[in-house]
Amino acid sequence: MTSPPMGLRASEPGEEQLEKIIKPLLRKKGILRRRSVEKQIFKSILYMPYDVVEFEYELAGGEEGTGRTAVNLVLAGSAEDLRELTLCLKPGLALEASRASGLGGDARLLKPRIRGLAVLKKLADARAEVEGFRSKAGAALADARRKLMLPQYRLISLFFPTPSIQAVMAERTYADLYARVEAFVRELNSRLGLDEGAELTALRPLSQEGPIFFPSLVVGLSGPEGDRLIVLDVSGREPKLDVEATYLCSTKPELREELRRAVSA
Repeated sequence: MTSPPMGLRASEPGEEQLEKIIKPLLRKKGILRRRSVEKQIFKSILYMPYDVVEFEYELAGGEEGTGRTAVNLVLAGSAEDLRELTLCLKPGLALEASRASGLGGDARLLKPRIRGLAVLKKLADARAEVEGFRSKAGAALADARRKLMLPQYRLISLFFPTPSIQAVMAERTYADLYARVEAFVRELNSRLGLDEGAELTALRPLSQEGPIFFPSLVVGLSGPEGDRLIVLDVSGREPKLDVEATYLCSTKPELREELRRAVSA
């Protein structure tokens, strides 16, 4: 006999509680008296599949340890770049997975589109590549900024409001690249449950447990600019906006369509 899928039961909010969460997100029109131009057209509980992935890590100071994070197996299947992929990691849900129990047959379960171990391996490989680029970009940025202080550029600045265009563009290019790399590194650290400023020297995915299903309340909104979805995490005592899922639904038409189909099934 097949065992029932494991997950957490939904704690669906009442209408007043839901309105309190949704109201600030509604698009509005007007200058003095702003009024909502969107209305709720449906709401439904869907169960998102997650893998809880365990990993080993090493820090630059020599510290070693193990950690766990949960990977959304639907959102990760829609991610197109590393930044989006990091948004699919939720270490807080890895802690909640211990409360999982068998779900009934009435639960609307979404199918995994990828597995958590594959996601974390991809991020671990990218992080290793980024570390090498990070040091080179940092050195290039420092060199570009040093060149801006050379005598010839300071002399030009006496006659023009800015130094050499080439020098400025080089500095801006390296600054932008370095900022993007830093943002990825810090975001990944946070999504692994580590300190944002941690300097990882190794990240090794070990194993995965799942899928474990966590409930989401998918709310459909309709307005002059079209339809859109808001996603709430309803796995805990208090519902809260699932910022990552809502953002990805706003940028991924295929993800929105998948959730709409699941709601109407």
